[in-house]
Parts: sequence; structure tokens; C-alpha cells
Amino acid sequence: MKEIGISSMILKTGLDIAKVCIGASVCGLGALYLGQRQLIYPRPNQIYDPKDAGAELLRIKQDESSVVSAAWFPPRDEDIEIFIYFHGNGDQIGAAGSFLATEFKRRYGFGFLAVEYPGYGLAQGQPSEKSIIHTANIALQHCIHELKIEPHRIILFGQSLGTGPALQLACSYHDIIPKLILLSPFTSIPAVAHSVFPFIPLSFLRVAIHDTFDNLKFMRSLSAIKRHDKKHPKCLILHGTEDEIVPFTQGQQLAAAGLAPLSSLTSSISPSSNQSRRNNGAISDFSFSTTFIPLRDLGHNNVFFDFYAHPNDSSPTSVIDIIARFASSSSSSSSSS
Repeated sequence: MKEIGISSMILKTGLDIAKVCIGASVCGLGALYLGQRQLIYPRPNQIYDPKDAGAELLRIKQDESSVVSAAWFPPRDEDIEIFIYFHGNGDQIGAAGSFLATEFKRRYGFGFLAVEYPGYGLAQGQPSEKSIIHTANIALQHCIHELKIEPHRIILFGQSLGTGPALQLACSYHDIIPKLILLSPFTSIPAVAHSVFPFIPLSFLRVAIHDTFDNLKFMRSLSAIKRHDKKHPKCLILHGTEDEIVPFTQGQQLAAAGLAPLSSLTSSISPSSNQSRRNNGAISDFSFSTTFIPLRDLGHNNVFFDFYAHPNDSSPTSVIDIIARFASSSSSSSSSS
């Protein structure tokens, strides 16, 4: 009888612990569900004004309730390419946007339009996938029709979260936009969440998360366009092998879906010594419709601050230099296999 009593007590204690664990899990999932947009869009508290970096702050007014904010850095010459840039989820156009615009213009003369997300920095509104894609469309139309930039000079450039709007625009305007750059991209927001919370089923996350930014779906759509339409943007994908936020394998998946050469999915760029900057590095073969460059030993937030050398050449180069050479390369591409 005594043994039965002890067994019953142990069983009861185990059930109590299980109830607490289940309750905590349910509460945790509830908190994640209700606060998901705060997690996806951790807007910085400190606001940086892009005018301090020499930008013209644009207020693009579509209607009484819709005003898009963007930082405009005109190109050095009228015939030079223009980047339309979409930043990461913890950034703003007055920070990364202004830094990149200054560097690209100083080194190469490129123009730069950094687009702000609703509710970020100096922009009003609330961020969501729908509002961000809407904002991206307005910015592109303004660039073409108001800034008078010919579409063949426009390069869509997304970093981290920004790969979502960049890729969706590339699909929508595949017949006029020549190039697309995806830096530290993800396959989808649910996939990133699953890598952080592996105990939550991916199938649940796909249903529970409102803003999925399904990049893998749109990359597959772009690949389908490539197979049937000669007019499609060339794509450059760069991803740090030590990315601590978006798994490197997600960049590989997107590159594979984008029909990148299989050999590029297993190669890597090697770090080199911190020598002076050079504009004539070794990475210059952008002949395929999709080029994938793994950045060995780089993480998620340090991609612009070191030098790299192609495995077949010791000439140091930077990610900015790689992007600039892609931007200046021919828009025509050969088929990938």
C-alpha cells in the first residue's frame, strides 16, 4: 500500500509538472502570436535623419492617408545605375541606407533611393507585409515617373527583411527591372521563426504568422518566368556562412530555387588580410541568371566591414565592391544548369 501511495504521489507530481509545462507553452505561444509583429519589426528607438548624410528626404504622397518616406542620393552622372534599397528589420534609412548610399556614390557614383518602412524612422504608419509591399511599389513608381529614372538603370537591393519587398517587386516588374540583389535572405518568416523555436511545428507557424514574406515561393515564380520569358532580372545572392540570425542554408535554398549553378552552392569566399580597398577584385563572372556567393566566416550584421578574396585570386575585395561589379555587369545572362 505504501509503495502504491508513493507511486500515486510521483504520478500526481509528474502530471502537475506536465500541466505547468503545457500551460507555459500555451502562454508562450499565445504571447508569440499576439506580439509577432513586435518581434518581426523591432523598430529602433533612436531616429537618424538621412539629411545629415546629404540625402534629399522625399515625402511621396499617394493620398491623404498614405505618405512614403525615402532618402534620395542622386547619381554622380545621369546615365549611372540607381539602387532602390530595402533595409533589415532593425534598421532605418538614416542608418544603413545613408551609409551604403554614401559609400556607393563615393566609390562608384551610383544613385541610391533608400525606402523607409511604415512606422520606422521618420515614416508614419504601422509595418506589415502588406504595408511594406505597398510602400515599395509606390517608391518604384516614383523613381520611374517622378525622378525620371529609366527602368533599365534600376537595381532592386534588399538586405535581410528587405529581401522580401525586393523579390516581390522583381516578380511584379520582371519585364523592366534588369537586376536584383539579395543580401542575407531568408526563405520565409515562418522558416526563420522555426530555426529560433524548433519545438514549434513549422506547419503551425505557417498558419499562425500573419506576415510570411514567402521568398521561396516568389523565387520559384521568378525562376518560372526565366524559363518562359527572356525579360527577367539577373539575381545576385550573398549570404554569410556564419549567419546567426538567418541560417546560411536558407540562402542556399533560395539560390537553388533561383537556378544558380550547382557548383556555387558549395564554394565559399575566403577572408583576406585587411589591405587597402581595390576596385578591381577577382569576382567578375555574373554571366548566369542567378549568382550565389557564400561569404565564409561572416555573420548577419558584419557583411560590410571586412575584405574577401576569391578562392582563385588573392586580390582583396569587399561586399560593396562585389555588388558594384554586379551592378555594372551586362544585363544579359546565360542559362544555369
